[in-house]
Amino acid sequence: MSGCYADEVLERIDKYSKIYEVLGLEKEEYGERAKKSLKELSDILRDGSYTRAGLKLLDWLGIDKREVTPDVLIKAIMIVKYAVSVTNRLQLLKWRGKVEKG
Repeated sequence: MSGCYADEVLERIDKYSKIYEVLGLEKEEYGERAKKSLKELSDILRDGSYTRAGLKLLDWLGIDKREVTPDVLIKAIMIVKYAVSVTNRLQLLKWRGKVEKG
């Protein structure tokens, strides 16, 4: 292993099928972290401003504010807009009864 976590994960991708195994975590620890992360992401997506949510997303991902450029922020905004759009479409389909709730 190279010592770089990202490189270690890349080496494990073909060896394991479960995300928690690829990440080198126990199933329970992954579950707890994933649940917490999903809640945090949900809060970001509900901000009401794509630009502010994009900045929050970058901060949440650990990007230093000094490293934020217009291109980086635009990418973050596009991620937020896409995630909100997909979520809204799914909610509409659930409301119409075309997708199972849950």
